[in-house]
Amino acid sequence: MKLRKEKKAHTHTKFMNLTIRKKLISSFLLVAILFGVASFISFHNLKQTNDSYSYLVGNVSEVRSISQNIDTLISNQASDLNAYLLFQDEAFIGDLNTNNREIIRLIDQAKELSDSEQTLSYLDQLTTLNNIYLSEAERAINISRSMLDHGIRVASENVVPISREMREVSEALTSYEGEMLATTQAATNQSAQNATILVVIVSGLAFILAITSGIFVSNLIAKPIIQLSALAKQVASGDLSIKRLNIKSKDEIHELNESFNQMTDNLREMISSIQTNSEQVAASSEQLNASANESAKATDQITESIQSVASGAEQQAESTASANDTANEISAGVEQIARNIFSVSEATSTAQQKSNNGLEIVEKTVTQMNAIHNQTNATTTVISNLEEKSSEIGSIISLITTVSDQTNLLALNAAIEAARAGEHGRGFAVVADEVRKLAEQSHKSAGQISTLIQDIQNDIQRSVSSMAEGSNTVQQGLVYATEAGKEFKEISVSINEISAQVDEVSVAVQQIAMGTMNMLESIKEASAIADNASSYSQNVAAAAEEQTATMQEISASAEMLSRMAEELQETVRKFTL
Repeated sequence: MKLRKEKKAHTHTKFMNLTIRKKLISSFLLVAILFGVASFISFHNLKQTNDSYSYLVGNVSEVRSISQNIDTLISNQASDLNAYLLFQDEAFIGDLNTNNREIIRLIDQAKELSDSEQTLSYLDQLTTLNNIYLSEAERAINISRSMLDHGIRVASENVVPISREMREVSEALTSYEGEMLATTQAATNQSAQNATILVVIVSGLAFILAITSGIFVSNLIAKPIIQLSALAKQVASGDLSIKRLNIKSKDEIHELNESFNQMTDNLREMISSIQTNSEQVAASSEQLNASANESAKATDQITESIQSVASGAEQQAESTASANDTANEISAGVEQIARNIFSVSEATSTAQQKSNNGLEIVEKTVTQMNAIHNQTNATTTVISNLEEKSSEIGSIISLITTVSDQTNLLALNAAIEAARAGEHGRGFAVVADEVRKLAEQSHKSAGQISTLIQDIQNDIQRSVSSMAEGSNTVQQGLVYATEAGKEFKEISVSINEISAQVDEVSVAVQQIAMGTMNMLESIKEASAIADNASSYSQNVAAAAEEQTATMQEISASAEMLSRMAEELQETVRKFTL
């Protein structure tokens, strides 16, 4: 029993240490759990009731309806057999077989719907009796085809009792399913009633627990707040002699209580301090009034000095502005020089590049001129050799001309001798004539070749002269190209020197520009300082004038402060420490 009380006290203390938010959440969570349990029970019982009702409507009622249909089919197939025996129409046999198969189908359907042993027993009996009925009916039909009376008797003795028994089983099944339907419906109604009662009980318990939890939590929260409210009213009335309230919980109310106690202590200390300081303020206000009068006199003197300083600051600002304009002009000139130097540097770089390109072209030209000079000399040598060869060819042509003349003369002499020989020299005369003709052609061709050789020699002479002139010209061009290369090299050296000097000038100009910019910045700073000094002087002068007025106001305020200190002392006396 003692252990249970200690455990309960520990649980209560643990709950007290929770924050208000956690206390509220715990209470609402408890209520939510209770209503969740009630909802689950309601859902579970409702599901059971729904399942029972579904079984009742979907299975038992369906099996009962099937049983009634089977009973109807039993009567129909009995009527079909009687009609066949009466009218001997084969169509009735087809109807009988159709009804018999339909009975089997309905029996199978009912077996799938029901799990009751009694229902399955009735259905098995119907299956057996239906098969026997069909067999006996076929036997009676076969007998009636040859002996109608005997067939009718067999049907009456064997088939009709089976049909009657089938109907009894079918009716028993229908009755059993009806009883089962009523029993299941009663059980379902009872289950629904029990579920309703259980839901009402659980909901009532949940409601009672929710109310109890709400009252418990509200008491935990409201009681210390009411106590704090009463203490706050006492403090509001000026009673600071109240006792400290000690709340054992560790929630926000505990923090509020600690803050309230701290506030009370601080307020008590503040009132005590105000009471002490108000007396000091009353004494100090009189001293302040005297000091304010003396400060007003000193402020008048400061105002006169500041006005003199402001006048000098304005003159300095004007001089600085003039220097600033001059520095701006110098800076603009230096920037223009820097731009010009940059343009010169770019032009020098371009000239240097062009000079290098020209030097390369001259060197290539000298190389080509040397090659042309060498080729010209070689061509001159070849032409000289050609001239010698043409002279030799001319000598050979002269020899050929001489030989052709002699051959022509010999041919003429041979023709004369052949004519003297008469008939025997005719053949030789023909040969001599042909030789003469060849000699004349050779002489003629040699003359033409001699003319051509002479023309070639003339052309060779002119070529030799031209080659000599060309060689001289190439030699002179080579000299000029060499001199041009030397000039380009000197130009390149000069441009390099100019470029170096331009770079030095550019660096110097940049340094000058930087110095000018620094000087300009310094002048701007000096100008700004002068402007600020002038402005500050004017502001100080104005402030001094305002201070004079302020000192007068301070004097008046000191008197008012003295009166307020007395009123504050009267107010503090209302508090009980």
